[in-house]
Amino acid sequence: MSTLDTLNPTRVDPLVPAAVFARLRETEPVSKVRMPGGQVAWLVTRHDLIREVLGNPAFSADFFHFALLTPDADTENKIPGMFNRMDAPEHTRYRKALQRPFTAPAIARLRPQIERIVAVTLDECSVKGRNVDFVADFALPIPSLVICELLGVPYADREQFHRWSQIIMDLGASPEDSHEARTEMPAYIAGIARQYRVREGTGLISDLVRDHGDEFTDEEIGGLGFELLLAGHETTANMMSLSALVAMTNPEARDLFTRGATDAELDVAIRELLRYLSITHMSPLRRTTRSGLVVGGIEFAEGDYVCCHVPAANRDPQVWSDADELKLDRKPEPHLAFGFGVHLCLGQALARLELQVALPAFFGRFPEASLATDLDDLRFRTEMFVYGLHALPTTLY
Repeated sequence: MSTLDTLNPTRVDPLVPAAVFARLRETEPVSKVRMPGGQVAWLVTRHDLIREVLGNPAFSADFFHFALLTPDADTENKIPGMFNRMDAPEHTRYRKALQRPFTAPAIARLRPQIERIVAVTLDECSVKGRNVDFVADFALPIPSLVICELLGVPYADREQFHRWSQIIMDLGASPEDSHEARTEMPAYIAGIARQYRVREGTGLISDLVRDHGDEFTDEEIGGLGFELLLAGHETTANMMSLSALVAMTNPEARDLFTRGATDAELDVAIRELLRYLSITHMSPLRRTTRSGLVVGGIEFAEGDYVCCHVPAANRDPQVWSDADELKLDRKPEPHLAFGFGVHLCLGQALARLELQVALPAFFGRFPEASLATDLDDLRFRTEMFVYGLHALPTTLY
């Protein structure tokens, strides 16, 4: 069995996973890959096999994954409350405390708030003139404002937590910088939790203190908030930016976002974009807790690392016909952009709603928006944990 030299081979088309993953999915759906941190892990690329891994509790999420992704990472710096890196029963205890505000009805009630944030952001784009950076001026502010209001985190501090998150997501960051960011960001949230113990506030952190203050320490609430804050703006912002790029280069997508499509049409299209773009390109990661586990005819030893390659799985021809094509009216199928199993992304309904509101609002306001540079000049986040764009220079009209 060959070992893929890198988890991040060069893409010919920046919106299409490298061809090697499609080949592996068909010929060696369980193979080996050298991770950015230097270790060799099992690489799973087929849709049904990834569901098998993520649905089996013997494949543990309870390990600090940065050692796989960066050389010399601090593997001991586990963050209390960072529930997505835990197994049951700890994972269950934390996730249960967060379930109610992320249910579909609760998220639907946030729509007027999201629409207000989008409208204000569009006005701010308008005063900048003909040229903006879609990433910095639109895609980042919207999910940042939404998650700050949801958590009760001061938006005035957004530049600081965005700096932390950029370091955390950067696979090339120094171990010292990474350790500092992963220490300071949850400590910042814990500090807000301490403030809410002496004065009641608004938002999820205040609610956690009020409803679970005897159960969770400030440090645990700091870890919970850290994970939500990190995931709540980084992933959505990059998904929004790539989707905008698709709309600027794909007439069908542009038409969808400019013609006043129904919510049902937009929901279907967003789900297809999530499948097609699959921005989480270096995870989920798991570690086996016992020997004898067999997936795709391959037997794993205890302590083996497993990387589930979502972009390959989301283009699996066994699940989707014409899987490499973007079909914005495609009947939704169980894509893996938000994971699978007990660790299925808690904020998926929020992310979909933000995209469903923001993208048609932007292209409805600026129907002629286009790239202000050549496609070849765009810098993609190939070196980051979450794929996307560093910047998207845009001419509004």
